[in-house]
Amino acid sequence: MKKLLICFLAILILGCTNFYGNVVTITKIRDSAMKELAALHAKGKISAETDAKIEKADLAYRQAAEVAEKALIAYKGDATGDDYLKALRAV
Repeated sequence: MKKLLICFLAILILGCTNFYGNVVTITKIRDSAMKELAALHAKGKISAETDAKIEKADLAYRQAAEVAEKALIAYKGDATGDDYLKALRAV
């Protein structure tokens, strides 16, 4: 699951024409979803089992985001396109 999420995020990032805008959009979607889930949890509408699944999925997202962040830092530096891909694969 983790590898699939990382691959999906990498494909999404690499395929975007407006890279920075899409990173911000992904982050906003995650933030919005987590706020909505927190509100539902506070109302008692999310079971402990579902809450655990959400936590696990969010951890996978955050790990993938960390990979993307490191690749973006390599990309924004003096790295060439090949260096960017190498950094993405390495992390």
